[in-house]
Amino acid sequence: GGGSSLLRQPEVAEAIVREVVKAVNVPVTVKTRIGWSDKEITILDFAKRMEDAGAKMITVHGRTRAQGYNGNARWEWIAKVKQILSIPVIANGDIFSVAAAVKCLAETGADGVMCSRGTLGYPFLVGEVDHFLKTGELLPPPTPTQRLECAREHLYALWEYKGDRGVRQARKHLTWYAKDFMGAADLRGKLSTIETVQQGLDLIDKAIEGLRILPLINV
Repeated sequence: GGGSSLLRQPEVAEAIVREVVKAVNVPVTVKTRIGWSDKEITILDFAKRMEDAGAKMITVHGRTRAQGYNGNARWEWIAKVKQILSIPVIANGDIFSVAAAVKCLAETGADGVMCSRGTLGYPFLVGEVDHFLKTGELLPPPTPTQRLECAREHLYALWEYKGDRGVRQARKHLTWYAKDFMGAADLRGKLSTIETVQQGLDLIDKAIEGLRILPLINV
């Protein structure tokens, strides 16, 4: 169960956080789900334990461990956590758009939102949410060229950090960037099999060059 197994051992999680707080000079934060299963939604007790142990912020994903990513995130439990804690509470789960972020904040009263799956192939979401919350204005969506330029940067950064293993890990991420332009499907297929960073960079550069002359279509 990895870290989520601690939902069934709250006293162990509390002890871990307490010891980490003692050992470091930076704020300690916690991310958790609302419980192990529908029969074991223990987030209220768990969250209070984390605060008592010295955590300075908690992020709550509104699903149980048993749910995985199925069903809807139950933001109502995040709202309940916010009501009983004095530390900041960050809401997580089903934040795929600016509208979803705004709705989640309104329903939970949370201090912020965490975007995770919504940023796969679309890291622009974080900036879009931040900009809207600060200004009330929606940013224009990125163009296909901007998305591919971001994919290029993503690939190169993974390669710099992890070498060829990073290139293999980048494959699925790169395919998520390639959409909404002529030839996107073909590019996704090729990016999913790259073996070297140069292969990926060349494919992306060729696609960017092609976008200068090809009309936009939905693919």
